[in-house]
Amino acid sequence: MLKGRHRASFWGTFLADLLDKQKSGFTLAETLIALAIIGIVAAMTLPALMTKINDTVKGHQMSVFTRKFAKGTDLLNIENGIGPYYGSTREFVEALSKHLKIVTICDSGDDMKNCLHYDKIQTNGEDVKVSLITKGKDFGLNESDYPDVAGIVLADGTPMILSWNVNCPVSDPDVVSNEKVAESYTYSCVKGFVDLNGNKGPNKLSTTEKIHDITGFNGTSVLKDECVMKITSGNNKGKCLITPPNEYKKMSYNECKQVRTQYNIPVCMWMEGGYYSETPSDAYAGVVRACGGPSKLPSREDLYNLATLLYRRTVPQGDGYKVVLNVSIADTSRALLGISNVGNGYFILSGELNPANDREVYVRSYSNGTTNSGYYGRSTNPGVVLCVSD
Repeated sequence: MLKGRHRASFWGTFLADLLDKQKSGFTLAETLIALAIIGIVAAMTLPALMTKINDTVKGHQMSVFTRKFAKGTDLLNIENGIGPYYGSTREFVEALSKHLKIVTICDSGDDMKNCLHYDKIQTNGEDVKVSLITKGKDFGLNESDYPDVAGIVLADGTPMILSWNVNCPVSDPDVVSNEKVAESYTYSCVKGFVDLNGNKGPNKLSTTEKIHDITGFNGTSVLKDECVMKITSGNNKGKCLITPPNEYKKMSYNECKQVRTQYNIPVCMWMEGGYYSETPSDAYAGVVRACGGPSKLPSREDLYNLATLLYRRTVPQGDGYKVVLNVSIADTSRALLGISNVGNGYFILSGELNPANDREVYVRSYSNGTTNSGYYGRSTNPGVVLCVSD
């Protein structure tokens, strides 16, 4: 330890050296090292920053577009009503054009190039030809409800591919009293994709990692068999979660019985008291048929990993209770799954029946702020149907 005169001498020398340093400045080597460190830090942080800025801008664009589209369907609902009044997507679009500025309407096939001035949409898998998008099934939708598609271009140059639900339930104009209700109510029967970048490119579909220019609209998730999530662990490692290759709808007991052997459905659901159900209420059997068999449904581990992906953080393990995350589903994940309004949440069914009660199936729910999992009744309607690829 320095004492007395030695301590004073030390501090005097130190201050003198510091003053000399300030007078002479940094050496070239020191300057280059400092610049190199700054460059390395910038190279590490800039891509993440640009991605965040891009996601924020695209998210804002989608919000503005959603409000604009909702106002158009709101006005259409007030004047003509929203319901099974339009026999095709084009018929719906023509009615909507009175309330939303649409400058071009295109039919499916080769005519679609007049709305989307590019031949292919880039996806996580194989590129999809625009001319081959002809039915709602190409969006992962039920073909009986969404039999066709149409393209439109709005007055601001925004192109879309839409599919209208010809069996859309009747809506009550008196219910629609504000914009928030309109967003989840008056346009709930139209789905598709919007190109937020016009026809500039890169004409690429949004992924779980990044929002690109083409984004799912109102419940639309992917094109064809695009990979929603790559499975990285468990029995399904190396495969993908995809939209169902077949149409999904709930099944009655007799409907289930007719296809039970074909799709390896373990058991068909019957009502309490030994009465068989003639009402289509078995969601599990419907999902099995849509995916092609119980083995094509995600496992509980797959659903847990999907939660981690959606919320962008590690989700605590555990079943039968809510895991409060205090965080909304990430915008990029919402875009990929086509979730425009999470609302009270949605369910995804696994292929696992309750060993003690075959009327129950393992399910995970996803909502803003919480995720829950456990055995639920087989009638639980999935908000999103996902299958495991071959």
